[in-house]
Amino acid sequence: TMRRMRPADDPGKPDPRFAPHATDDETIVANATPGSYGALSVLRISGSRTIAVVQQIFEPLPDRFRQQQMYYGRFRDPEREDVLDEGYVVVMHAPQSYTGEDVAELSIHGGAVNVRRMLDAIRRCGVRLAEQGEFTKRAFLNGRIDLTQAEAVVDLLNAKTEASLDLALRQLEGRLSETLGELRAALIGVRSALELNIDFIEEDVPIFEAGPLVGQLDQALEAIRTLLESYERGRIYRDGLQLAIVGRPNVGKSSLFNALLREHRAIVTPIPGTTRDVLQDTANLRGVPVQLADTAGIHDAGDTVERIGIERSRAQVEHADLLLLVLDPSESLSAADEEIIATVTARPHLVVLNKSDLSPAWDNTRFAHALRVSALTAAGLEELIDRIVDIVGARDPGHEQSVVLTNARHRDLLERAAASLERAREALVGGEEPEFVTVDVQETLDAIGAISGMTTPDEWLNKIFSQFCIGK
Repeated sequence: TMRRMRPADDPGKPDPRFAPHATDDETIVANATPGSYGALSVLRISGSRTIAVVQQIFEPLPDRFRQQQMYYGRFRDPEREDVLDEGYVVVMHAPQSYTGEDVAELSIHGGAVNVRRMLDAIRRCGVRLAEQGEFTKRAFLNGRIDLTQAEAVVDLLNAKTEASLDLALRQLEGRLSETLGELRAALIGVRSALELNIDFIEEDVPIFEAGPLVGQLDQALEAIRTLLESYERGRIYRDGLQLAIVGRPNVGKSSLFNALLREHRAIVTPIPGTTRDVLQDTANLRGVPVQLADTAGIHDAGDTVERIGIERSRAQVEHADLLLLVLDPSESLSAADEEIIATVTARPHLVVLNKSDLSPAWDNTRFAHALRVSALTAAGLEELIDRIVDIVGARDPGHEQSVVLTNARHRDLLERAAASLERAREALVGGEEPEFVTVDVQETLDAIGAISGMTTPDEWLNKIFSQFCIGK
């Protein structure tokens, strides 16, 4: 089934008057704080019975729970009337709440036993446990936010750096929604002009000129392409750059790994082959989240365990966004070095001449653009980090005003929108009948609408919200 589309002349974010409401009238509850141990836990309740539930379990009761006012009191079991805990209640009346429904947040003492007992007491009031992401899903279904803003909530929770967080906040504020709304408005105008001509086709007099409409389609295509061009950079900030450090044993890969992390994460010894598996950790390089992989030295190994580690290293090379090929200029290049060089140079890579604090054993002008680094003294490390950030085209987006695309679902739908819009342009320039052009323009509108949730299939909605934690 498809969600109900909004009126064609209203291209902005979902209008609550036309948004479908939650599929049931059940009131839900969940622990909105992670973990089982802490000083405090917050239980979130949402639904039509929220106020009645709070009145059953909380005392002393005020004459009326005022909007967003905190009340202190005791929580009692609704059946046995035992005191369960003491804490605070905040009530938010519909529609001025996160979900658009009546919502209450109960601040109680932490601890798995206390949380479970409180949840059991609330459930005895006719409330069920929330599913993953159900609070945000209700916010979407009730028209409080669109789908891009809902997805931004996940990005906000999973942000790896401050720059990632800024991008998520920008999307949560509706920057992408606003851009998509402007695109839809322009395309709806084109479609209306085409449909008007279809209505008067019997008059055999065209009531529009193709030139201005082609110009509008070109502008829309340019806007879509600009968004698509920003995706790779946005993806890196959202998901992190996959960077693998490769080379033969004992060239200083683990030392470089530790230097980039700024901590002693990998074991470093003068003995070749110390790293026998892929070691991974996340570094923050100029605001870019980087998933570093310290790989086992690639060479011919007789040891079974070492061979397994090398195979995993080769797999890591295949999946990395960027490779750091580490060479030791204080020793002559070996056959193992040459084999790795031949393999790596076909992929996005940087050559790093480590141990630059030692005297070189060979003329390294062969690698004119290599970076000279000493993982031991940190010499050249900042230049290496700058080059990593530059080579992936990542700049700190924190102060940019432009919209940056971060989500693969959005990218796929915009690619579909661009393809149908190009067909519409070709048909218009080629003198095709307006009804054929209109079909392609409508396909573009459908693809853009699916991004914000106007025409998104239910199975996709379920998949998106299943990525959320319970309580969000």
